[in-house]
Amino acid sequence: MKRGIIKKPPPIMPRQMGHPSFGGGWGRPCMLYYINMIGYITGSCIDIREQSIIILAHGVGYEIYVPQHTIGSAVAHTELSLWVTTIMRENSLELFGFPSKDEYRLFKKLIAVSGVGPRSALNILDVASVEMLVTAITSNDASLLTKVSGIGKKTAEKIVLELSDKLDDFITNVHAGITGATKNRPSHSDVIDALLSLGYSQQQARGALANIPKDISTTQEQVREALRFLG
Repeated sequence: MKRGIIKKPPPIMPRQMGHPSFGGGWGRPCMLYYINMIGYITGSCIDIREQSIIILAHGVGYEIYVPQHTIGSAVAHTELSLWVTTIMRENSLELFGFPSKDEYRLFKKLIAVSGVGPRSALNILDVASVEMLVTAITSNDASLLTKVSGIGKKTAEKIVLELSDKLDDFITNVHAGITGATKNRPSHSDVIDALLSLGYSQQQARGALANIPKDISTTQEQVREALRFLG
């Protein structure tokens, strides 16, 4: 009888990180593996946690880490759709989800920068809209990124240096947004800063901002609408 030949599957290419959020602390590398397990999911949001939500789809509950503004706008027991990327570490497998494809794509660009982990990338997506972030990075302006918790000046400048010429596929959308109906809308950061000054958290501010109708055109009106949402 001939013995069967068992072929080993091709290895998943790792990325080495030396970052405390990946386990092992500073100076101790931890392998990250990016695998295409789930790309998109639609299901019922059955639980909302501090950093993640649970989506029930086909009888299975998936814990998915999302930006804080997504948590702030999520409503329990309603349907939610997310673009998803899967990150496998040496001892865990985690899902990260985004309501928009642009957030999903920018997240993947950010975590490709050495020293920027998934948690830091989520925090970056919470500080401003994708349009504002892309504009800042392609304009070589690191000041917006330094507002992010855990992102210092050196890391911010590194993100700008590595991504400033790698966001061409975002540029058309950004320009279309600026020249279209949104050109007269106030900066998201203006509205968020106003809410933060009133004592609301970043999560609450971003959640309220996500629920403001797009036809509201002034900072004052947007803040008033956000306060109405926050109750």
